[in-house]
Amino acid sequence: PRIRAEIERCLDEIEQAAVELTEGRARFTLHSAIAEGADRYAADAALARHWRLVTPLPFEPERYEQDFGGDRESIAHFQKLLWASRSVRPIRAEEVDEAHGPAAPDAAVGR
Repeated sequence: PRIRAEIERCLDEIEQAAVELTEGRARFTLHSAIAEGADRYAADAALARHWRLVTPLPFEPERYEQDFGGDRESIAHFQKLLWASRSVRPIRAEEVDEAHGPAAPDAAVGR
């Protein structure tokens, strides 16, 4: 609950600042790899506010689902967010190669 509340607070601040700067014409997009935990909390909160969701992924969706340990609820949530995404783009092999190391796919998503 504390993390979700902090995400909501941050999104509130972003919206307030953007609305002031754009005189109410702001549009919002969240980029998220929709991993379990805070990524999904943020994606759910952004979608509830009618923000766009753009989803760079460290792997193809089918491969990424393996990281959820067969948890059907987690996989269903992931798939729901994929469908809600305006754009889904697995990271290219060249981008992973540039990042190096065991966490290269996740580092490439961050870039």
